[in-house]
Amino acid sequence: MAISEKELLEAGFSNRDVDTLLERLSATGGTMQGFIAALSRRFR
Repeated sequence: MAISEKELLEAGFSNRDVDTLLERLSATGGTMQGFIAALSRRFR
């Protein structure tokens, strides 16, 4: 399940939130899929 920038914006993230997230993922070599998986584990 791929999450797009558009879906994050529709879910209530701001443009700044999305930009920051993408910058951090790029810097660490992470993926959006990995981020969503980690986030879902955090809120179980």
